[in-house]
Amino acid sequence: MGLLSPTRSHSNGYRIYTQRDIDRLQHILFYRELGVPLDDIRQMLDVENCNSEAALRSHLEQLLAKRKQLDALIDNVKKTLSAQKGEIIMLDKEKFQGFIHNLVDENE
Repeated sequence: MGLLSPTRSHSNGYRIYTQRDIDRLQHILFYRELGVPLDDIRQMLDVENCNSEAALRSHLEQLLAKRKQLDALIDNVKKTLSAQKGEIIMLDKEKFQGFIHNLVDENE
């Protein structure tokens, strides 16, 4: 699909990647971790080549938000386990903390 092409290839078939290629791969992997489709990644990388620092800051912000949501889900599972053991009483509203809000809103 041409998302990451080697700069050149040797006659023995080995592909040669430059530092720029490796940096591009890192950005691709960051976006994949965030669930971005490959077609969208290609478009974003073409724009980002102008401003790599802004792209990295954006990755950081998105990953921190993802971590915050995962931490909330982990807390929710721990509370649910405690509630099932009878150690605490969990309100219905608490049972949905940590889920992506728009998914809960759509199905509420």
